[in-house]
Amino acid sequence: MEKFKYKFSAVLYVLMGLGVAIAIACLIMNIIRCVNLFTDGNPSGYDIISFVLPMLISVAFIVIIASLLYDSSYCFESQSLVLKFGFIKNRFDYSKIKQIVYFKSSNKLTVYYTDESFTNIVIKDADFEIFAKTLVAHNEKINYYENLDS
Repeated sequence: MEKFKYKFSAVLYVLMGLGVAIAIACLIMNIIRCVNLFTDGNPSGYDIISFVLPMLISVAFIVIIASLLYDSSYCFESQSLVLKFGFIKNRFDYSKIKQIVYFKSSNKLTVYYTDESFTNIVIKDADFEIFAKTLVAHNEKINYYENLDS
């Protein structure tokens, strides 16, 4: 199974880093609230929910961001191209792919489907041709060409 790592932009890395930092800060603040609530006396059910829920949301956010960073890729399986974003998977059947175009002027690789929709492939620029050749190898009916115009 061929696999091509998704290429995030620097801005997305910064935003994900900020999100994780905020989630960790939220987690720490709610742990402190939890400790203070139990040392001060008997907390109510509302108090317990008010710090447990943000803690669970913070942990879920950290897990989601970690899964995005760990496993975001394009995978070639026997019958379909799979776009993985952490826990989320999209499958594109090879028979539904009409063509793949490498726009050299804008440096983009685009996959067009039989229903006239398309997907921009976001991988390292050096892997564009290898990706296209791998896709064509899975279905010889897919047209591949390079477009020099903008």
